Formats: sequence, structure tokens, C-alpha cells
Amino acid sequence: MRDGFREANDKWYDIQRAVKAQKKLKYEEEKEKREEEKAAWTAAKEAEEALKIPYEEEMYLCEFLAKSMTKTYLVGDDAAKVDDKKVDVIAVQDDPFANFVPFKKNDDAVFLKMGKGKKPRVRASKKKAAPVFKLNADSFQQFGLLGLTPPTSLDAVQKSVDELKAKKEWYSEQERGSVPTAVETRKANEKAAQKLRQGGSASATKKNGKLDISSDDFAPLSAGGSASGVNAMWGQKAPEDIDEQAADETEEALEASA
Repeated sequence: MRDGFREANDKWYDIQRAVKAQKKLKYEEEKEKREEEKAAWTAAKEAEEALKIPYEEEMYLCEFLAKSMTKTYLVGDDAAKVDDKKVDVIAVQDDPFANFVPFKKNDDAVFLKMGKGKKPRVRASKKKAAPVFKLNADSFQQFGLLGLTPPTSLDAVQKSVDELKAKKEWYSEQERGSVPTAVETRKANEKAAQKLRQGGSASATKKNGKLDISSDDFAPLSAGGSASGVNAMWGQKAPEDIDEQAADETEEALEASA
């Protein structure tokens, strides 16, 4: 019976090894097929990107920011455009409706009038108020992706618009891959910020593998913190610094008296 069990057990393990080997071969075939499909998709995408204009996204971003800031803050230019349109209008000669006036309703013709009547409608002023200069965080990020400095006042808007137009012209002259794109710059900034966060947490003072709250990096929470091991001299000068300061003051006093 023992020999029969061992023989059956060996056959079962042989079948298990055969099934695993078959699954491994099938997985390797599927993996190779997936890699070929991914390589074909990557090649097709690279070919599609090669047909596009280099730095098209950056050029559109420059154009968008320039138009947005011109429309929002450069009110004088808009008024000049309106005046130019009015100059092009040709006056009508021998207008038959020149002496016509709008009809005014006679209030005396009303037989019975009750109440105070309707209040006169106050029309809102059509004068355009001066825009308030304000930029959000997205605008600062977009200027940073282009390598430009955003304007900090209303007077610097025209200069920024000129820089955006020049930057768009500069992008149109660059070859593909010569300068980093906005997407690459954004990924690099995110990676640098993540590294800075990780470095800040890893650079905390440690002692014997544990966080040392008695170091100068941590302020004591109470006056009795020295009893619990917290640095009671936090924010104060070291004794050697106090001695050096006292010596300097003494030397200055002697020089002044001399």
C-alpha cells in the first residue's frame, strides 16, 4: 500500500509539474505577443507624433495666454479697435428719417390713475470698469512651463504679452527634441517635488534609528520639557557663543574708554 501511494503521489507531482510548465510556456507566449503589440503601438504613435508640428502644445499655450491677458487687462487696445470700426461707417446722405423723433406717450390721456405708478427704470452704466489685476496659481504654473516670468502688476501685462508672442515665434523655429516640452517639464517638476518631500522626511534627526525630539530641530512644547528629554535650550544661544559675545562687548568697552 505504501509503494502504491508513493507511485500515485509521484504521478500526481509529475502532472502538476507538467501543468505548471504548460502554463509557463503559455504565459511566455502571451507576454511576447503583448510586447510585440506594445512595440507596434509605440511605433505607430511615434510616427503620428512625427507628423505633427514640433512644440505645437507650447505654441498654443503662448497664444492662449497672450489672447487671454490682452482681452482681460489691455482695455485701451480694445477701445482703439472699436474706434477704428466706427471710422469705417459711411454716413447716410439725404436720410428720410432724419427729422423723426421717438413717440412719447401722453400721461394726461389716462382717465383714472391709482397708486404711485411704475418706478423709472435706472439703466446701468455702459462704461467698462477698470480691470483688477489678479492671477491664479494655474497662470503661474503655465508661465513656468514656458520658462517665462508672469506679470506682477497691470503695467507689466504688455511686456508679458510681447514675451509670449516672441516665445511662440521661438518655439516655431526649434527642431523636435532640441528643448524639453511642457509635459516633460511638468513631470520633472513633480518628480523634484516628490524627491524634496521624501528628502525632508528622511532628513529628520534620528538617534539609534528613532526620531530624536531632543535635537535643535524640534521646539519644546512646555517649560518642563527638559524633564522628558526635550531640548530645554532650544532657541537660546550656546554657552560658548555667550562667552564670545561677552568678550567682544568687553573689548569694545575698553576701546571706547581708551
